[in-house]
Amino acid sequence: MNLKDIQKQFNLDQVWIMTIQASFQRAKVYKGHTNKDQRKRELRKQIEDLALQYDKVVSDEQHIQNILSLRCQDDIGLNINFGVAQKLLNLYLKYLWTLGYLRYPPPHFPVDRMIQQALK
Repeated sequence: MNLKDIQKQFNLDQVWIMTIQASFQRAKVYKGHTNKDQRKRELRKQIEDLALQYDKVVSDEQHIQNILSLRCQDDIGLNINFGVAQKLLNLYLKYLWTLGYLRYPPPHFPVDRMIQQALK
């Protein structure tokens, strides 16, 4: 692995940490007492696979389908509702776009409180 690859992997790891923290902070998504790290790894793989679609313009309809595909996750022991799924995918894509890893802005760009207050 060259330095550029190491830097990109570091950035992607940080993006994932920030995305999970922001998305799961108040949501009760874990079911049972199994390994949370394993659950997050499986979810990360799903989101990374979905993010590959966003190298081109993705329609609103397809984006909504991608969000819906992240809901529930009973098979890996997660209880993810639509709002959490939406935040997970939208925030992850926002970070990728702002880092220059996506050519096109995500369809539903998350707007945080600071931006909302500035726009009134």
